[in-house]
Amino acid sequence: MRPVTVLQRYRIPRRKLFSVAGAAVGATALMACRPRSGGTAALQLGYFPNVTHAPALLGTRFGIYGAELGNLKVNPRLFNAGPALVEAMLAGAVDIGFVGPSPAINAYVRTKGRAVRIIAGCASGGVSLIVRNDSGIMAPADLTGRKIGTPQRGGTQDMALRIYLRDNGLIPADAGGTVAIVPTANPQILELFRRAQLDGAWVPEPWAGRMVEELNGRVLIDERTLWPGGRFSSAVIIVNTRFLTEHPDEVDSFIRGHLRSLEMIGRDRQEAIRAVAAEIERLTLHPITEQLVVRGMHAVDFTSDPLADTVAIQAARAYQLGFLGGTEPDVSQIVDTSVLRAATH
Repeated sequence: MRPVTVLQRYRIPRRKLFSVAGAAVGATALMACRPRSGGTAALQLGYFPNVTHAPALLGTRFGIYGAELGNLKVNPRLFNAGPALVEAMLAGAVDIGFVGPSPAINAYVRTKGRAVRIIAGCASGGVSLIVRNDSGIMAPADLTGRKIGTPQRGGTQDMALRIYLRDNGLIPADAGGTVAIVPTANPQILELFRRAQLDGAWVPEPWAGRMVEELNGRVLIDERTLWPGGRFSSAVIIVNTRFLTEHPDEVDSFIRGHLRSLEMIGRDRQEAIRAVAAEIERLTLHPITEQLVVRGMHAVDFTSDPLADTVAIQAARAYQLGFLGGTEPDVSQIVDTSVLRAATH
């Protein structure tokens, strides 16, 4: 009997597939390659070495996207946080990217809806506010006078922290208040936390888990507890609208690959955990245990649903905080799931 490869094992039916949590999906085979609409030599793919981006890690590690895209090469590009990825997309250096909703919203508003679209979901949850156990922080009021890290100013975790502070009567130092928000790359957040130069950080997995497991941190807030039903969009897939217009077949094929990556997580979680751990370690050059990835993936609902209602809420909050200009923007068209709907039927 011929050995079955990872790519052969993970196939999805052409029917609606939004959440992969807790259910194995049928194995109807998709077309391995789809005809290209021409022109482009490579697809520039941006993502982070985070558990919340596990489908991207699996899709690149096992060549799932390449199998769907045929001869079109996929060039992975690694980022620490969303604002940097979005800037690269606006400059034409990224075609498709995995990112939190806030930077996508900002780019959409800045370009008056011309430059980016959210075309699918990736993850819900997997984000926490971690504090040092010796910090004495037990409640929101204890954040006064403290230094709290986020991956990048204007990123999804940065905005979540600012909303949390506002809702608890606190003001960031950069707005005249008493809580210092320190935008810092995730690996540096770990080091600053280790040196007690940060009192806490609002970060995604696996960074939140590392702060707990490796540095004796404590979860003060699991962001899921701040959303109705515990579900909110923490990672989505965005596309450069020019790429979408010029290469619709490639975008369609990529989304089919994304669904296969999601199906892998739902169908063979142990293999997915091992692969995600290996890929994060390879990309960050920092050893990571499978136990830490298990912890992180337990906190995430991987889903192709972009959870558009929660994206709209995040846009409204960003406007309230003054990040989207003086006039409340219309983001009703930022989510376009037409490609996703076609791929799941």
